[in-house]
Amino acid sequence: MEQEQYDPYYRDLPSNVVPVRTPFTSPGQRDAGHLFIYVTNKGKRWSLLLNKTCVDGIYDEARQHIPRGISQFWLLEKRYSTLKQTVNNMRTRARVRPYADQSYSPPGPVHQRATSKTLVVLREPEPSYTRQSDIISYHFDEAEAVVAASTYTRRHRRRAVVGLLLWDEPWW
Repeated sequence: MEQEQYDPYYRDLPSNVVPVRTPFTSPGQRDAGHLFIYVTNKGKRWSLLLNKTCVDGIYDEARQHIPRGISQFWLLEKRYSTLKQTVNNMRTRARVRPYADQSYSPPGPVHQRATSKTLVVLREPEPSYTRQSDIISYHFDEAEAVVAASTYTRRHRRRAVVGLLLWDEPWW
C-alpha cells in the first residue's frame, strides 16, 4: 500500500499568487512583499504565497480553509529566502555563500517601516511530518534576520525564509 506524500501547504486559498509558489521557491528578495500564512502546532502549517492586494479577504479565506485548534495564526510578509545549498565537494562548498553573509542591504522604505516590527526566521518544512516547529529565531533588525537565515542554511543545508510578522492571533 502506497502512503500519500506529506504536503505541509494549504493549496486551495483563492488569493494564491499565480503561478503558485511557496515562500522558498524564489531565493533572495524575489517574491518579497508577498504574504504567506504560518500556523503553529498543525500538520499543515504553511500557505503558498498570497497576493498582497487581496489582504482584506485573506483572513476570511483562512477561516474557511484552515481548521481551528490550539495554535497561533501568523500572517507574514516575505522579506528574504535563502538558496538551498548543495555540496559536491569542499571546494564547491567554500564558494557557495548567500550574499547576505557579506553585504546585505535591506530595501529603503520597507526597511524603515519594518524596524519596529518583529521578523521571524522559519526553516523550510521537513519532507515528512514532524511535530517540531519551523521557527528558528525572532529579530527586530532585518539585516540580522537575513544573516540568521543564511547561517542556518549554511549549517543545515536547508532553506530558510525571513517573514515580517503582520498579524498574530490565537487560532481556536
